[in-house]
Parts: sequence; structure tokens; C-alpha cells
Amino acid sequence: MGQEPPIFSLVLPLYNEAESVERVVARLEGALALRGWPHEIILVVNGSRDATGAVCAELARRFPACRVVTVPVNIGYGNGVLAGLSVARGTWVGFMAGDGQIAPDDVCRVIDVLLAGAHDVVKAVRVERCDTRLRRIVSFAYRLTIRLFFAVESLDTHGIPKFLRRENLRALQLASRDWFLDDEVMIKARALGLSLCEVPVAWRERVGGRSHVRPGAVLEFLANLAAWKLWRIRRWQKRHPRS
Repeated sequence: MGQEPPIFSLVLPLYNEAESVERVVARLEGALALRGWPHEIILVVNGSRDATGAVCAELARRFPACRVVTVPVNIGYGNGVLAGLSVARGTWVGFMAGDGQIAPDDVCRVIDVLLAGAHDVVKAVRVERCDTRLRRIVSFAYRLTIRLFFAVESLDTHGIPKFLRRENLRALQLASRDWFLDDEVMIKARALGLSLCEVPVAWRERVGGRSHVRPGAVLEFLANLAAWKLWRIRRWQKRHPRS
């Protein structure tokens, strides 16, 4: 399988995930092996200061479909994803967090839909979540803002994994180095008129480690929303008349 051109590439950005990455990748590879899909998993060691790099190197030796990309300094989740996408070889390219919160079988359900070839963007939408009431309210308000500002109809702009055709990835010219990368994908896909399919999945507890979402993430998202609404989307659209 490692010798075949991959149908899809899946990027996993990893920051200090030595405790969990072996379980996450082994379970995912086990599920993918049952389907026999030619694929690659790109493990991005995103400035990790623990043993994540060593664990990933061992995983790459164990699983031929795994490749390792090392980012020396962590400057954000989005930067890690972009580093992985820059070397992806699949016809479809995608990404998701490497924390194991999406079960392998749910990942495969998303891939089943993309392989049908009827849509340009295929992603998960989290319908079962362990969020607090406050988190649910904040998430609802954020989704509403995205819809009002950019006409994005997604039920969950941050649902992962996200996959898109590699030629469309080039057109999007993604640039967000932080958590806003998910929203940038959705905003630009909507502007280009790409067709979207969302696959319901469950959002589970992490298999280990801890969340790296900072308390200031809400302010970061709001600043990004304002910047994209006021000038960034128009600046990108000037380079892409199709949008």
C-alpha cells in the first residue's frame, strides 16, 4: 500500500502529544487497513518539546503510510497543518487534530463520502459533544456570526476531519497560522462556490494529554473575524476573480 499513489492524505498536527499519538495513529491505521485505501498520514511534529518526535519516527517505521514533518517552533495549530499540507501527495487532502477525539470509524465514514466524488469539500460535523452549556452557547453564537458575515451555511465550521480536492487547496491559498484555519477553509470554499457535504460524527474525550486551546482563543477568533470581514477576504478575492 505504501507504494501506491495515495488517494488521500491526512495531516495530523501534534504538539506535545507523546502520551497519545501512538494509540491515535495505531487505531486509525488499523481502521484504514481494513478498507485497503491507498493513503498517507502526515504526522507534523509541531514544535513539540516532549518525546512526540521520537514516537512519530517509530510510527513511520512501523506504518509505511506514515510520514513525519518537523516544525522546529510551534507558532500555531494552523501553521502545523499548512506544513503538512504543503507536502501532501493525495488526490484529496485533509487534516484533523491528533488528539483522538474523532473515532477512526467516524473518520472512515467521512472518507467514504469523499470517495464517492460528489462534493468538493467533505468534513465532519460534531453532533454528539461533551461541551458545557456555556461552551454550547458560545459555539452557537460563533456559528451564527460566521453565517451572517460570510454566508457560510456549515453547522460546524470547526468540524474535523476536513478534506478537499488538492486542486482546490491550491486555489484557496490558505494562510492562517492559528486556530482560524478551519474558518478560512469554509469562508473561501463558500466564496469559490465549492460544494460541501457534512458527515455527522461524535466528539469524544481526548485519549491522553491535554487541550492546547488557550483561554485567549475567543479574542483571537474575534480579531480574525473582524480582519477577514473588513479586508482579508476582499484582498484574496482580487487575486481570484472566480470568487
